[in-house]
Amino acid sequence: MMMTTTSDSRSTMPNDQEHARPPWSSAVRHKISDVLVIAVVITPAVNLFWRGTWNLLEESLPGDEVARAWLSLAIGSPVLALAGLLQHPLRRLGGRIRGKSMVGHHVLGMVYSYVIAFASVSQWRGFWNLPDYYIPRMVSPLGYALRTILGFVAVVILRTVLLGGGCPRSVSVDFDPDPFRVDLRFHTNKAERLSWQFVLDVMFSLWVCDFATVQFWAGLWGFLDVVLFPDNPCFSYWLSVGIGYGVHLLATFVQYPVSALSKQLKGTEQEFWKRLALEDAYLLIVNSGVVNIWRGVWSVYDCYVLPEQTKLSAWLSHGVGAAVCYLVFAGRSLSNGGGIGVSIDGESDDGTAVLNSSYLEDSPNETTRRVAEVDTRAPIN
Repeated sequence: MMMTTTSDSRSTMPNDQEHARPPWSSAVRHKISDVLVIAVVITPAVNLFWRGTWNLLEESLPGDEVARAWLSLAIGSPVLALAGLLQHPLRRLGGRIRGKSMVGHHVLGMVYSYVIAFASVSQWRGFWNLPDYYIPRMVSPLGYALRTILGFVAVVILRTVLLGGGCPRSVSVDFDPDPFRVDLRFHTNKAERLSWQFVLDVMFSLWVCDFATVQFWAGLWGFLDVVLFPDNPCFSYWLSVGIGYGVHLLATFVQYPVSALSKQLKGTEQEFWKRLALEDAYLLIVNSGVVNIWRGVWSVYDCYVLPEQTKLSAWLSHGVGAAVCYLVFAGRSLSNGGGIGVSIDGESDDGTAVLNSSYLEDSPNETTRRVAEVDTRAPIN
């Protein structure tokens, strides 16, 4: 028996050595593929959808610029509020449909993600433009810098810096078992019945927190417009693309040591504040890179995608962006990351808050938790 075993081992050893690969090799290739899909496919497609939708609102809504901004807000904000307020019946409906037909559940999720994405663009457009009209002094290098600082201070105070990072930092796939969940700032979404606390939390989370995030984006975007080679716009846009993707590439490597350091800072209240400061400082840099990517890619589209036919260009951007995202099962990313709701800074003490989202792999524990939560929820009387 020993001779046979030795012979078998020797006969398989050369073949094993021939096909052996370092354990990390497959993981590295997988991570590179993941980063490329997010950066080269999903992010440009989401950006294309937002550009098209934004410009369609500009082209289609009646009235002057101020009226169109208010109309954008009137279209988007109520839809998002309803999604938050009605999340519990929507989640139960989704659970029933999923139990009968996974295809039906997927189709419902696709429709929901499209409506939410359109409403998000509409609300952002209102929040973005209205301060410019009512505070004209903000339209200057100093004004944009002040708007950026105030926006960042606001999200730090609200502990919603995590909301400032869209694609490529944050993406979401379409096969979430609980796509209608809307996490709120004060967690009153755990209550099954409507209450004033729940309604106020929905409005605060989806309007106030969103407004603060938009001001950071609008301020930094406007500041780059006026200081980064304003006399050579197309070069300025390509430079933003390079800066943004450079920051994203650097963050892809740096995120792991930052995550490890963040994970070590847990236990005492003092360590909590150190961890929060570390994560916010890191995310400020990462989110600034995201804004650069969006400014650059969006404006490059303006330069090259039917610049003389604005309405056709808008429709083409809107349709192609949505189609690409749905084809790669990333329709939930159309809302610039993945659905709506609030992620609270500092709540995760395992270092995962600073990690970029992954497209090619999902968290098994999180998926299992959400499936169990949906399946075991008792009906409301």
